[in-house]
Amino acid sequence: MISSEIIYYLAPQEYADSNYCVIPLIQSVFFTFLYYLPVGLEYFLKKTFYISIGTVSAAVLNVLLNYITIKYFGYKSAAYTTAFCYFIYFVFHMIIAKKLV
Repeated sequence: MISSEIIYYLAPQEYADSNYCVIPLIQSVFFTFLYYLPVGLEYFLKKTFYISIGTVSAAVLNVLLNYITIKYFGYKSAAYTTAFCYFIYFVFHMIIAKKLV
C-alpha cells in the first residue's frame, strides 16, 4: 500500500514513472504464493504432467499478451499481463487440483 511512496523516496526521479507497475507485480507475487497450494497436491499425487502443461501454457500466454500489448500501451502493460497470467496459472491449477481430489 505504500509502494508509491517507497519508489518516490528511494528511487531516482527517472524511475518515478514505474510507479504504476508495482501493484500488478505485487499481485503477481501473491498469485505465485497461491499457486503453491494446489501444486503441492499435484506433487503429492505424482501428477506433475499438469504442472508442466500449466507452466508452458502460462508462459506462452504471457509472451503473446506482452507482444500484443507492449506495442500499444508500452512497458507498463507487461506488469499487468504478468499479473493476469499468474492469475490464470493459479486458476488452472485450482481446477486441476479440484478434479484430482
